[in-house]
Amino acid sequence: MTSALEHAHQRMFQSLLAGATDADCADARLFGALIAARACRNELALLGLSSVRLSGLLARQFPRLHSTEAAALASAAAAVAPPPAAH
Repeated sequence: MTSALEHAHQRMFQSLLAGATDADCADARLFGALIAARACRNELALLGLSSVRLSGLLARQFPRLHSTEAAALASAAAAVAPPPAAH
């Protein structure tokens, strides 16, 4: 039996791939799997990307992704991202 989390992950992954220039590209599949897995668990911060960098990654790998989906992912990353470390 498949859990609701697995269904959400699969929907997110398919949505990301639908937004990719080439859904068969290894990079698109890898980044899609990573982003979907973390987004479904509200763990986008574990990717180690700021919302700006996540937006850039989404724009490069998934240029056809609906703008509202991309914005939602970026804002979710911004909401949970830790502050930058002082050097």
